[in-house]
Amino acid sequence: MAIYQFLTGKLRKFTVVEFSMVKWIYVILGVLIAALYAPVLAVSGWAWLIVSFIAGLPLILYTFTFPGNMIEKSRQYIQNNTPMNQVLTLLSGVFFGIAAAVFFPILSSCAWWVYVVLIVVLIAKPFTHLFLMK
Repeated sequence: MAIYQFLTGKLRKFTVVEFSMVKWIYVILGVLIAALYAPVLAVSGWAWLIVSFIAGLPLILYTFTFPGNMIEKSRQYIQNNTPMNQVLTLLSGVFFGIAAAVFFPILSSCAWWVYVVLIVVLIAKPFTHLFLMK
């Protein structure tokens, strides 16, 4: 339980920008998976979108329980962020990235290192916030 509490404390220190960067990392990871493992491209893009929606639906419903406009809701969501919510964000982002690679085949035709460089560039700020800050 100590790891869960540690991660919860670190995740709640994210800003909206850092959280959006993490979401983009998850989407790029999905595109990378589609580029490296071609059989996932055989499944319909609509199926991946439905799976992404199913994974993200609890997060959407949870976000709309907070009062205020969307900016206030997103700030409150981040203040109440937990590792469980982060796993659902990961799943919905990866499935959305795979769906994007199915709908736009040019995304899966890039070299794998392009996606890795994008992930490293995007992860720099949230990573320093998670592990290097006290």
